[in-house]
Amino acid sequence: MRVLITGANRGLGLELTRQLLARGDEVVATCRVPDGATELREVLEQSPGQGRVLPLDVRDDASVAAVAQGLASLDWLINNAGVNHRAGFDTITAATMLEAFDTNTVGALRLILALRGRLSEGGRVVNISSQLGSLARQSPGFGTLGYNASKAAMNMLTRQAAFALPKQIVLSIHPGWVQTDMGGPHAAVDVVTAARGVINVTEQAKPGDSGGFFTYIGEPHPW
Repeated sequence: MRVLITGANRGLGLELTRQLLARGDEVVATCRVPDGATELREVLEQSPGQGRVLPLDVRDDASVAAVAQGLASLDWLINNAGVNHRAGFDTITAATMLEAFDTNTVGALRLILALRGRLSEGGRVVNISSQLGSLARQSPGFGTLGYNASKAAMNMLTRQAAFALPKQIVLSIHPGWVQTDMGGPHAAVDVVTAARGVINVTEQAKPGDSGGFFTYIGEPHPW
């Protein structure tokens, strides 16, 4: 099975790469600056012939097109790349909000549009979302307005992409509050558990699940 992962150089993306390689999958690992992705390169070197790293900026149309041009087929697309600016309603700027949307939501859209023709029948598109994108779970005190709003928009993208890709399965998955650079050391879920959960949910998904929002343990997540 061939999998493309965005934002594969650290955190959840890196661990997804590690686990998919370990089970024998071929991984196209992408990040903005491969030359600086030392740990990712070490992970790929441990599984020779199974993976490669490609430069990809999800905010750049030409960069996305270049990656797509080099791929003949794909079974899973995992849209993991993202940014989270620590800015709430009283401190966020329009530029910060636009950057969050361009990376987290439009970036995923760019990849889906560029790679939809290369996805195998029954293939998966996984949009790494967040409970912070759930309208039902909003509460005062979260100073991450751009991230929250862009993940809510990503969930809408998942629903619409499921309609547009009837031969594939499109999912939004909340990986948990994960112990990564973004989640911080006090997060509730270690990255190994989160990645394992994302892979299991993706693999076990059925056509009727397409367009849905799920937790990393496979439970439906409230919108």
